[in-house]
Amino acid sequence: GRRRIQDVASRLRLGSHFVDSAHRLFTVAVERNFVQGRRTTHVVAACLYIACRQEKSQHMLIDFSDALQVNVYTLGTCFLKFRRLLGLKLEIIDPALYVYRFAAHLDLDEKANAVALTALRLVARMKRDWIVAGRRPAGICAAALLIAARAHGFTRKNQDVTKILRVCGLTVSTRVKEFEQTPSARMTLEQFGTMEVESEADPPVFTRNRFREARAKAIQENNHTLLESGALDDPRAGKRGKKWREVKPASDKDKEFDELYESLEQEMRQDADEASASAPAEGTAGEGEEKQGDIEDDDGGGKMSGETSQALQVRDASPATTTSYP
Repeated sequence: GRRRIQDVASRLRLGSHFVDSAHRLFTVAVERNFVQGRRTTHVVAACLYIACRQEKSQHMLIDFSDALQVNVYTLGTCFLKFRRLLGLKLEIIDPALYVYRFAAHLDLDEKANAVALTALRLVARMKRDWIVAGRRPAGICAAALLIAARAHGFTRKNQDVTKILRVCGLTVSTRVKEFEQTPSARMTLEQFGTMEVESEADPPVFTRNRFREARAKAIQENNHTLLESGALDDPRAGKRGKKWREVKPASDKDKEFDELYESLEQEMRQDADEASASAPAEGTAGEGEEKQGDIEDDDGGGKMSGETSQALQVRDASPATTTSYP
């Protein structure tokens, strides 16, 4: 086990203390039977990555994926299960750890140190403005380096940063737009390096939800002027911020459904009108039948009373019969 750990550590240029920490973790993995059913290389990478996280090294999990030519999600799954097995509580990675490492790959010449320092201040400012919370550190570091390089006069595009840090270009653009809405984005480079902004910006998700609530309220109140003014467009979304106001053209299926709903609604209205029109006539006929029934009941009662009286007269007129017993 130690030999394989040293082999992987040598590829990533990790020191001996990383090897010792990873070997202790690997021994626990063998004792807990965590190695069974898994490749030893994956478990070794998970142990070394945990050691790097504990020592706050600049190595990322994707570095182990490149060194071992293994899918990064496979290593991530192994790492998470092993951490859950041991019950380890690792600190969240600080994006500032990767600033100097990746600033050296941007071809900044003698200004690399100045750009890195500005990027570190940007990361610290993003923390205070709630941009770092819940986001991947690589995306924060990429956005900070991109803004710092442009502030120092370098023409760098999103692709230049995404190739180095291996993050999505949309992620970097989103982080940059979120920083543009903070008070620090309106400062010059000299002001940003010397002045401190005491106020904090609201979290991006909080602001986005407030826009949605304002739109829902305007729609409920039928405030067409506010809806069409563009005041409820999210500036962080850029060109996509006004798409919610655009009317989508109806497709053929939508038109068919509209016609079907209209025909069903007309049929229901006709049935309701016919039912309301026939209800008074039926009620009048029912009342007449009830009255006729009452009259027949009265006649029948009179007949019964006459027959009963005749029967009583016949019984009174007939002689009484007696029965004798021997």
